[in-house]
Amino acid sequence: QFDGTGSLLQTVTTRLAASSYGEDELMSLIQT
Repeated sequence: QFDGTGSLLQTVTTRLAASSYGEDELMSLIQT
């Protein structure tokens, strides 16, 4: 019964990872 919650958690984690990666890329562009 944890599949739904697990998938949701993984999705949120993935989005957070992508978001922070995007921020790092943005900071790199700003610093350049």
